[in-house]
Amino acid sequence: TSWTVDTTDGPAWNPSTTFPILMACEGEVVSVASITGAGPSGQVLAVTRSVNGVVKAQTAGADVRLFYPPILALT
Repeated sequence: TSWTVDTTDGPAWNPSTTFPILMACEGEVVSVASITGAGPSGQVLAVTRSVNGVVKAQTAGADVRLFYPPILALT
């Protein structure tokens, strides 16, 4: 599956990133295998959807950002 994204805040995603990377969109975590385009407008992300088991219909304009898993402390 591919998603076309526009960067509206900060620099465009770097296509030379080491892949895969995890990104989150509206509660769904996806694994990004590649990014094409120099952006900030119209970069294409090749994604594997529902990595965390959440399946959602995504809408245009939804926020896409790096996924940071929660870190828990031992007590």
